[in-house]
Amino acid sequence: RLDKDGYINLINQLDEEQRLIFRTARANGDIYKISAYANENNKEFFSETFVMYMAKDPDLPLYISEFFDKFFKLTQL
Repeated sequence: RLDKDGYINLINQLDEEQRLIFRTARANGDIYKISAYANENNKEFFSETFVMYMAKDPDLPLYISEFFDKFFKLTQL
């Protein structure tokens, strides 16, 4: 079980990883497999990809799906 600092570090780590994935998706064109709206900023990107992940959308790139798998595994209490 993580203490308060451990959770803060985990949140920061996941946030930075999500920002990297957003930049990667923009750089390689995967952003347009998601939506034009997802290209606005990383928060919209997170929202759009989260919806796709929950709907098991086959158009969601694998590396983004793997991020959400990791996200949910690490954030279970």
